[in-house]
Amino acid sequence: MIKRKLQYKAVTYDENGKLIISSTKTSDHRLLKIDDRTLEILKEWRLIQSYLHCNLCADSLVFSDKKNNISYPSKAWDWCNKIQEKYKLKKISPHDLRRTHATMYYISGATPYEIKKRLGHSFKDITSDVYIIETDEIKTNAFKNFIQYMNY
Repeated sequence: MIKRKLQYKAVTYDENGKLIISSTKTSDHRLLKIDDRTLEILKEWRLIQSYLHCNLCADSLVFSDKKNNISYPSKAWDWCNKIQEKYKLKKISPHDLRRTHATMYYISGATPYEIKKRLGHSFKDITSDVYIIETDEIKTNAFKNFIQYMNY
């Protein structure tokens, strides 16, 4: 059972065109910065949905089935499987994609606290222990940063 759903009424953009999502889980606002291309894709998706659903409104779901119902819980798995089969890719789960995003965000310089906020976690331990994969690059960067800090 999906507990959260993203409706268009929860999605707004700031003065710089950045995405702001009002969480349906906690009613807190969370600023999700996304790149311009992803923002354009979301805007194009809304146009496509407006053609598919004549009654698209603020209560409409951003990601839904053809009748504007919440997709079944394993829909993301189906999408991953379809793409993996089409392009003969290694099997990965939607959760693996989330972990990869968190790890790449960390490698790019984000702190565990920033990643925790982005993923919507309550505790940074969950983010650090479950979502950030300790790669060789992370270990090397940590060592280089320490040496630089110590002025060796």
